Amino acid sequence: MCESNEKTGGICILSFDNGGPGTYSQLLILKEYTSRLASDLHVGEDEVYLADYFDLMGGVGFGGMAAFMLGHLRMNIEQAIDKLLTLTDLLGFDDSNGDVDQKKNSNILKDFLENLLQARGIAPETKMNDPGFLFKRSKVTLYAASSANVTHPHAFRTYSSRGSTLNPTIIEALCATTAIQSYFLPVEMGPRRVRESFIGGALGANNPTRLLLEEADKVFGKNRRIAQILSLGCGLSRVQSVNASDRVDIDRLLKEVMRDCDTVANELSTRLFNVDAYLRLNVNRGMEFLEMKDWNTLGAVGTHTATYLATPCISESIDNSLRGLRERVGSVTLGQLSHSSKIKVMAKKAPLVSPYFVLREKPWMIMVDHLVKSVATRQKILPITGMGGCGKTQLVSYFLQEYPTLYAQIVYVDASSFSTIKADFQTWARALGDGHERNTWEDALRVLGSVPPGEQWVLIFDNADDPSLNINGFLPRDTNLTILITSRNPDLGNLATTTHLELGEMTKEEALSAMVQAARRSLPLSDEEIESVNVLLKELGCLAVALVQAGTYCRQLSSTVGEVFRPYSFTQYLNLFKSHRMDLMKKSGPMSLDNYQRGVYITLDLSYRQLTQESRDFLHIISLFHYTDIPFTSFAAAAQNAFEDPKSYYPRDDSHKNTILKLKNLLWQDMGWNELYLQEIIRTLRSFSLVTASSTNDSLFLHLHPLIQAWSRDMISSTPHPYRAMAMQVLTACGNEDIKLSRFLLPHMREMLNQVGIRDMHVNDLLAFGVVAKQQGNYGRAGRILEAALESMKHSAEENSMNTLWVASWLASTYRWEGRWTESEKLFTEVLEQRRRILGKEHPDTIKTASSLAATYRSQGRWTESEMLLVEVLEQGRLSLGIDHPHTIKAARNLAMTYHSQKRWDESEQLLVEVLEQARRVLGIDHLDTIKAAANLAFTYRNQGRWAESEKLELEVLEQRRRILGAEHPDTIWAVAHLASTYNCQGQWAEAEKLEIEVLEQRRRLLGTEHPHTIDAVVSLALTYAKQSRWDEAATLLALAVQQSTKILGQRHPYTQSDLKRLASVYDKLGRTTEAEETRCFLIPNVSSDD
Repeated sequence: MCESNEKTGGICILSFDNGGPGTYSQLLILKEYTSRLASDLHVGEDEVYLADYFDLMGGVGFGGMAAFMLGHLRMNIEQAIDKLLTLTDLLGFDDSNGDVDQKKNSNILKDFLENLLQARGIAPETKMNDPGFLFKRSKVTLYAASSANVTHPHAFRTYSSRGSTLNPTIIEALCATTAIQSYFLPVEMGPRRVRESFIGGALGANNPTRLLLEEADKVFGKNRRIAQILSLGCGLSRVQSVNASDRVDIDRLLKEVMRDCDTVANELSTRLFNVDAYLRLNVNRGMEFLEMKDWNTLGAVGTHTATYLATPCISESIDNSLRGLRERVGSVTLGQLSHSSKIKVMAKKAPLVSPYFVLREKPWMIMVDHLVKSVATRQKILPITGMGGCGKTQLVSYFLQEYPTLYAQIVYVDASSFSTIKADFQTWARALGDGHERNTWEDALRVLGSVPPGEQWVLIFDNADDPSLNINGFLPRDTNLTILITSRNPDLGNLATTTHLELGEMTKEEALSAMVQAARRSLPLSDEEIESVNVLLKELGCLAVALVQAGTYCRQLSSTVGEVFRPYSFTQYLNLFKSHRMDLMKKSGPMSLDNYQRGVYITLDLSYRQLTQESRDFLHIISLFHYTDIPFTSFAAAAQNAFEDPKSYYPRDDSHKNTILKLKNLLWQDMGWNELYLQEIIRTLRSFSLVTASSTNDSLFLHLHPLIQAWSRDMISSTPHPYRAMAMQVLTACGNEDIKLSRFLLPHMREMLNQVGIRDMHVNDLLAFGVVAKQQGNYGRAGRILEAALESMKHSAEENSMNTLWVASWLASTYRWEGRWTESEKLFTEVLEQRRRILGKEHPDTIKTASSLAATYRSQGRWTESEMLLVEVLEQGRLSLGIDHPHTIKAARNLAMTYHSQKRWDESEQLLVEVLEQARRVLGIDHLDTIKAAANLAFTYRNQGRWAESEKLELEVLEQRRRILGAEHPDTIWAVAHLASTYNCQGQWAEAEKLEIEVLEQRRRLLGTEHPHTIDAVVSLALTYAKQSRWDEAATLLALAVQQSTKILGQRHPYTQSDLKRLASVYDKLGRTTEAEETRCFLIPNVSSDD
């Protein structure tokens, strides 16, 4: 309940327009009020009574009925809505079959009111102003007109008033105000000989706000301050054209009523334009064509009202109104309202610079260059766009502060809506004085379009965030008028005549400065604090408002004991952030000079309310991806596969069908993929700066700010499963055929694995993710995923199925690439044995498995076994599959590399030339197996001393792999390593060393220090040092390689033996004879090496 001093606190007035079914819209608006009040007060919505907040209520027609129920009968909003809908269900308004039965409606209304009063213990004959009525906190006035003079309104009051006045019964008064002609009979009241006939809808009183202000003046006195004037409309009237041919029907009166309401509203908006206490709420779109019969179908009214309430400026206005209701601090007296022209007009100014402001050097220099240093003769229009809270307005305020004499006039406009733009233009114009006191906003535009010669003016459109708001018509054209626009909508960049300043994240240094400054700390910080700050900067995405919020939170919880300052540390805040992120981000920001106090999430919520459901759903789905580089093509690929699993390895439950259906409903249109439809959803999200986009090599990628991702995830934290299931299915449905797409999918698959444990994923998802991870060279992760998939299948009815063999084969191949050769051999042997038994030796899958096992033998240095198996496989492949079958080509390539390992260069070259020709013809130049064949041939050329041919081929391979696989794919790194080796052979030491250092750094980071490929990189760099006689450096690296190779591969492995020989030779060069001999002691006779 509102606790206020009834004699000194500001009063609050609630006015209901007359307008038929629009009354339902009025009550829905008030329901939003009570909902927010209940949330603020931590009570149930049914415990909020508007009669406790409004001192005076009034209305006409069904609006009067609503005012009486809420004010005099003290109903809560749900009760009032229920009673109104019950009444209108009983009444007849449809005139399609002839005239409405007025008498029947009048009798129904009277009976309903009698029952309503009796249910609340009130006798039907009770008067409006009944001295015995207990609750009179809220005074209520109803208006009606005499049938003899519809231009003169009569007031029926629930309280005493000076002068003669009618005091009808409650039922008489309610019937009179509701007696709209053609629907109800007039109501007669008064003494017998002077009885008068009354109807609802007195002209000039259909919007009773003006009358209620006059009434308040009489009741409360001219010196009483006013805290809130809430005027509720029933929808804007339709604009009538000169040639309108509307039929003259009984609903014409309703249209006239709505126009009468608008006339009063327009007069009051002019008269009270600078009175903050006045708020007119009226659904401005969709209710222009209401008819009385629409009482039977109120769905559209509810929809249009909800859309209206979701508008950010309306939502913010309601919050300000609620503040007035609760605090009841009046800034204007009723007497001043009666002479509103005496109220001093003050134009808005740009917010002051916040004490937490940190100058961002790069955008600042852009502003200065284009606004100060530029000598362009055309008008300067500079849009500044970026997500909410990134510091757009503050940058403008700082600019004005630093260049105070640059502009003779500074015009600041709140561009959040048409109404605020017009109001601020009008306020500015009237503040000019000297004959401008009655200027309209159109006059302001004319003044701004004719800046005096020799002067420079600036016009600032702040918070032009609504994408549906076209501000072009408000841009005066004058070369001496600079226009600055701040907005979340990047499309406003198209208005630029200078440049479009897109304000992104702060740099790390700027962000650190902002947070330290807000916390009132100083540098340097301890190592622990710096580490925590770095984590926070990443989590907060270097967003200005979030950094200031974090810093001020730390400052507010810091303390000084004696003379010792004890800060609330950034480490403490980080720990709190990890467990209570949502609560912290919802908190209002600190009080500051710029008046920007919205929490990060509150700022984002304002945009969210304006999104369509499709845009909301898509945002929630992509928020479960990694926040950067979300490929648009992933949705195209998944949609073109009908969002189905590429292959079903294990049955799905029924809920999976629902997931696919949801994706189709969201991303399909007309039963198929429509790229333009999804681009429109993305365009909407971009217009609110919720998503950004970039294009690389003709591919579109989406990006989310880390806090937007966190906010979106937090919104669905209670029920994340449907969105997570859809996000995962998109990734799974992409398949792995498109190598370039798979490269971009991997980070998002990793992100999904961070949210869902491997053990909780379905086998089909695991295989989709595992195969992509393997394909992209992420062997360790691929192995863990495929192990989980194989384990699940082995414990199911599918244990002996061919699907299980496929999974085992992929896992064995992953082990081989991971350098886990013993495990690879064991698994490949098991798979080969089962495929030979089930499928036969001639089957392609059997041949492929045998070839893969032979490749494992080669990796283990078991070249004889590898060769024997591959000769058999190749012969079988040529007989069963044909010479051009991919499995046959792969077997031939593997045999050629086994020859290569045995230093049989000519045989290797002959076979590889044949393989490369076949692969290019059958598979295509960019197929991975073709590229691998080219790399193998280049390797053989190098060992034959044909370095120019090797270099040429290796450069081609490197270009292809960088383009297709990316710079960090293991195959690409191998290509760099091979090119370095060729440079080495040609004596190009500097080029070789540079590439080898790059390879070693990448492998250590991606594969770890003990991976065989990393060991190989160490050896290669050591050999380059040795060839330059840099023996000490070579010895250090080779000793490390021997130690790691012995541990990982074993002492008997040919690679280990070769490294031992090289290390001993280097020790000899250094004269370290004893160490050389000790090293040679580890050499094993009759074990071949790769030298």
